[in-house]
Amino acid sequence: MDQWPARKAKQVSTRTLQELRSILKRSVARAQVRDKVKRNVVLLCQLPKGRPGRPSKSLTLDQAVAVLTTADTAKPQAPPAMRCRAAKPVGAAGSRPAGRR
Repeated sequence: MDQWPARKAKQVSTRTLQELRSILKRSVARAQVRDKVKRNVVLLCQLPKGRPGRPSKSLTLDQAVAVLTTADTAKPQAPPAMRCRAAKPVGAAGSRPAGRR
């Protein structure tokens, strides 16, 4: 049981190793309840460090402050499609798309 996590540590992240260990631990514990095994050997094994995970995509504090500052000072504008519709009053001739009556 000690060799398998060491081999997997070269392929997967530390978090994935923790999840795999948890699954094994629960499976062996259930087998213990049914008297299929005497001892949960998963509890005796040390979990190695896995590969580093992917970098975080969250904003830094400076980036978040910049976004919020820009949002506070910016004037809201309607999208271009909304600006075109606002030019004609509702119910005016030709305000409906062609083919609709």
